[in-house]
Amino acid sequence: MIRVFRRYRTRRRLMALWKECCHFVNVRGDICDPSVLQQLKAARDQLRDALRRKNDAGAMDAATRCAFLLGKASPPKSFPRLRENIEVLAVALAVAMGFRTYFLQPFKIPTGSMQPTLYGITVAPAERPGLSDRFPLNIIKLALFGERFISIRAQTSGIVSANDVRFDIRTRQIIFYIARIPHKIHRNMVRHFQLGQYVHRGQILATGRVHYGDHIFVNKVAYNIRRPRRGEIVVFNTDHIRYPGVMTNTFYIKRLVALPSERVSISPPYIMINGRPLQDPPVFTGLLLNSRAGYTGYQLPNRIPGAPPPLLSTPSDSLTLEPGEYLLLGDNSGHSLDGRYFGPVNRTLLVGPAVFVYWPLSRRWGPLVWGG
Repeated sequence: MIRVFRRYRTRRRLMALWKECCHFVNVRGDICDPSVLQQLKAARDQLRDALRRKNDAGAMDAATRCAFLLGKASPPKSFPRLRENIEVLAVALAVAMGFRTYFLQPFKIPTGSMQPTLYGITVAPAERPGLSDRFPLNIIKLALFGERFISIRAQTSGIVSANDVRFDIRTRQIIFYIARIPHKIHRNMVRHFQLGQYVHRGQILATGRVHYGDHIFVNKVAYNIRRPRRGEIVVFNTDHIRYPGVMTNTFYIKRLVALPSERVSISPPYIMINGRPLQDPPVFTGLLLNSRAGYTGYQLPNRIPGAPPPLLSTPSDSLTLEPGEYLLLGDNSGHSLDGRYFGPVNRTLLVGPAVFVYWPLSRRWGPLVWGG
C-alpha cells in the first residue's frame, strides 16, 4: 500500500514537471535559445511518452533531463525574494493608482468651512506637552488620531517688533517680525513672549496642539452613472471659479443645496428654494435645529474688502440656476467662502460625493451619510 502511494505521488510530481515544461515553451519559447528549446521539447515529449507507457525508469531519466534544461533555459536570478517583493509592490501600487484614478480618490479637508460635519486643520492652545506628547506615544497619537503638540521657536535673536504685526485671514496666523524675519503663529496658540521683548534664537515663542483635518474618500464613479443629489457633500474643482480668495487649480468641498433651474435665496437661517424653506432631505432640518452640535443654519455672507459683493448678500437677492448648474454651500455658514459669493458650479467641475472618513480616528470616522 505504501509503495502504491509513493508511486502515485511520484507520477503527480512528474506530471507537474511536464506541465511546467509546456508552460515554459508556450510563454518564454520566443526568447529562449533555439537549440536549448529544441532539446527541452524533445525531453518533454520523452517524459510524456514514458508516463503514458508507465515506464518509471524512462520517466525519471526524462524528468532529470527536463529539469536540467529548464534550469539552463531560465537560470536563477540574483536576489529572487527581493525581486519578487518589488514585483508585488509594483503591481499593488499600479492597482492602487488605477483605483484612485477611476474609482475612489482621497482628499483632505483643509479648512473649517464644513464644521462640525467635517473638520479641517485646527489648532488648540496648550501650555506644555503632556505624557502622550512624548516619544513614542506621540507617534501613536499622531498616527491614530491626527494630533500632535507643536512649538514655534525663534529663528534668530532680536526684539519682537511691535510696529509690524500682520494677520493672515485665510490661515488665521499672526505674523510677527524678529530682526526682519517673519514668524507665523496661529492665533489660538499660547504665546510666551511680549511685543518689544528681546528673544534668543531657539527660544520658544508659542505652543499649541494641532488637529489635522479629516481625510475622506470621494466616489469618482457616482456622477458618471447618476445625477448629483441635494444634500450630498461634494468635492469640486475650482479651475473656472474667479473670485478673490478662491484658490484656483485646487478642490473645495461643500454641501449641494440647489439643483438646476431652481431659484435660490437666503432668509436666515433658511435656504429658500423657489420661495419656500428647504427642509428636505432631513439633513437640512438638522443644520437648523442641532445647535448643540454647532450648527447655526445658513447666514448672509459678510462683505470681503476689495472683492465684488456676494451674489446672495441680502434676503432679496436670488439666483436662478441654469441647466447643469448646482449651488454648493458650507455647513459652517459664518466661515465659508462658497456659492453665496461666487455663484453656482457647473456639473463638469464636480468630482463626486464624499463617502467615507478614513483618517483620523474620531467620532466622524466611517461612512458619510447625508447628515455627515
